[in-house]
Amino acid sequence: MSLRHAGTGLTDFGAQPPALLRATGYGQHVTDYEQWMAEEFLLIIQIESKEAVDAIDDIAAVEGIDMLFIGPIDLSASLGALGQFDSAEFIEALEKIEQSVLAAGKYLGCIPFGNWDSARLYRSGHHLVLAGADTLLLREAAGRDVRELRQACGSHPDP
Repeated sequence: MSLRHAGTGLTDFGAQPPALLRATGYGQHVTDYEQWMAEEFLLIIQIESKEAVDAIDDIAAVEGIDMLFIGPIDLSASLGALGQFDSAEFIEALEKIEQSVLAAGKYLGCIPFGNWDSARLYRSGHHLVLAGADTLLLREAAGRDVRELRQACGSHPDP
């Protein structure tokens, strides 16, 4: 199976023998790695494009994929409606993904966005709902730090 990978083109799953993977200690723990992969590994892929929505039934049917996670911002951009989460095209795409993933018996995940809060996502069948986006949390923390520094500088004029 091949998937498009930003920056490097196509990523072929299974193209590298387990003995060469970093996760095996470069061959020292191949048996442990294979057992871990079989018993504990959770493979989550992101659905973030119109092309993925068009192929969602085929993607959800891939053996070995455990969860499909919707990236709402990138998906809305791919649909030509960046951040327009109430647009008919976005809602149709989101519902198509949800229905296909759940019908395939796979786990479904997303991050709250727009008017789609955690409760709404759980009601729609999502198994994993993140509490926040790392980039948003980082931006908020950085903004808070800048405000605190500006307050601390108070009367100091700009150079």
